[in-house]
Amino acid sequence: DIVSNEASQRCTPSVVSFGSSERFIGERGYSQRMMNLKNTVSEPKRLLGRLLHQGEGLQDFTVKLEEDHEEVVTRVSLCGEERTFTPTQLVSMILGNLKKISQADHGSEVVDC
Repeated sequence: DIVSNEASQRCTPSVVSFGSSERFIGERGYSQRMMNLKNTVSEPKRLLGRLLHQGEGLQDFTVKLEEDHEEVVTRVSLCGEERTFTPTQLVSMILGNLKKISQADHGSEVVDC
């Protein structure tokens, strides 16, 4: 089955946007992106396994990218604090949001992902 998200769409954007008091994921993140470019990460899966010196495609990101322990991290402002997130953490946020959408649609907890 294809599950509709909170905006009744069948496709959920891979976007995480960090606001002044909360984070916005999926459709909500996508709607925040133009107002909050410096704190919005679109398609973080493209950062998995990448290094900064492998610059091809990294110029498309509007967030500040840094390298930490041989891994690209994003630097954003969340609740007034500077924070860094790895691509794995960002993808995990998106997958958690998809799990929540699925649970809401099926009316039961998803226990085996």
